Amino acid sequence: MKKRIAAVLIALSTATVFSACGDVKTENEGAKATAESTGNEVSDTAEQSGSSEASSDEVQSEGNLTNLEVETETKNVNKKIGNAVLSGKYTQFSLKTEGYDKLAEALESYSKDRGAEVEKNLASYEDNMAGEDDSQEDYKSNIFYESTSSAVRADSKVVSILENVYSYAGGAHPSTWYTTYTYDSKTGEELKLGDIVNDKSVLPEILDKELKKAYPEETFMEPENLKEDIETIMGYEGEVSEYAEEGAEPQRGLTFTLGNNGLTFYFSNYEIAPYAAGCQQVTLTFDEYPDLVKDEYKEHSENYITKFNDSIILENNEELKVDVSTSDDYDNEYTISVGDKSIKCQIYGFSNDNYLVHNGGKDYLYIQACEDNDYRHINIFSLDGNPEMLLATDLYFAFDYYPSDPANMRLCTHYDILSTYEGSRKYHVNDAGIPMADSDYDLIDSDVVLTLKKNLKAEVRNSAEDEKGEEETVSAGTKLSFYATNGTYVDLVTDDGRYVRVYPSTEGYPRIVDGQNEEDVFDGLMYAG
Repeated sequence: MKKRIAAVLIALSTATVFSACGDVKTENEGAKATAESTGNEVSDTAEQSGSSEASSDEVQSEGNLTNLEVETETKNVNKKIGNAVLSGKYTQFSLKTEGYDKLAEALESYSKDRGAEVEKNLASYEDNMAGEDDSQEDYKSNIFYESTSSAVRADSKVVSILENVYSYAGGAHPSTWYTTYTYDSKTGEELKLGDIVNDKSVLPEILDKELKKAYPEETFMEPENLKEDIETIMGYEGEVSEYAEEGAEPQRGLTFTLGNNGLTFYFSNYEIAPYAAGCQQVTLTFDEYPDLVKDEYKEHSENYITKFNDSIILENNEELKVDVSTSDDYDNEYTISVGDKSIKCQIYGFSNDNYLVHNGGKDYLYIQACEDNDYRHINIFSLDGNPEMLLATDLYFAFDYYPSDPANMRLCTHYDILSTYEGSRKYHVNDAGIPMADSDYDLIDSDVVLTLKKNLKAEVRNSAEDEKGEEETVSAGTKLSFYATNGTYVDLVTDDGRYVRVYPSTEGYPRIVDGQNEEDVFDGLMYAG
């Protein structure tokens, strides 16, 4: 597995940048500003964030749209049935930008609805399995309902949310489907498709053409009837399904989000294709369909992030293209071109996601590649002049997360410390196109609970905000949930809300904690692989 740099992006001191498209470069011209920035401590990033806020104020004074800071938090819900656990999760939104009270209320309501949705479905699964004998407990432990939401776009005009639901209630396989919500940022009212487009009647023909361009025709259940299938879905908007429970909301018709470069439409399992084909999505860009979307919704903020497939039009009207050729299962050769300028390089991984980052008037390309065991990493390219690779990192975006604002994005890091899990923290893109951390630790996403086998001396704090704790002896039998890490320490939380900080060894396995083998200290360690 190829080594990459993570520490440089967490604002630790290093000035050497490794390029996968050439030799090691020390403070090369394309990344010189990056190297200088990464020599600063994390606390210095506050000044950079402040400069970002100042530029946002300037944008607002010019009458352009500004990005809103929408914070997300994952909430986990677990229900016990004997020894089995039904698991669920949902995304909670909170608006940090002031002056949009109606939108804040709408996002709060959305979050409550998602929580209620998860609780309701898990309760339904629990009722369906009542009375099952103990031999079914392994089967029950795999039951879940996971709702993950991201703000595809969040600015002073609209906030457009994509919800991805992944659920298994027994049967042949799990199910995946999408739901979307787009809100007017000033009024907090939900915008329907008819509010955004000039003429809905043209969509079936356009989507029929673009879907068949994006996917082989055999993808669809009835390719010759795809246009009619889309018309049928559109006709459901506003109707209540005959299978719906009493009081259920009307159906939503086509599922769409409004992004910075166009409208994206999503089709869930079985809508237009069999389960084996997965879900489909296609983006109708403002450039390709200039008359589709009303002018007021084609405006976008000065700085943005847009996910795209193979190509996208830049602000200077040049086309950015990413072509991938596979030499074997994992080493792919990428040709990245902007107009008539191009670069070739190899990136390790068997699939990729492409993101255009437009920040401070400059364009950058983030390519996220996926490896074995779903390990991912982001490779960063400058598109100013000749395309140039700046950095290969160990950072990555979470699944089903769509970053939209270079000043406010969440990136993940993989850890194998006291268990395997991922942590994430907020980052902003600096003037050289590199993500810089806004805090000095990652919040951990893990359901693993450890139990102390013996007494442990550790630093204990009464809250996460306490800068310093007291050395205490934590009693054997104490249960500890994961909270945060910076790669050196791990913060664990007791059932009574105390924060226990431990310093495992950082090299080799098993880890050493307080001079002892971690396996002698903790029960419940869960390492992948």
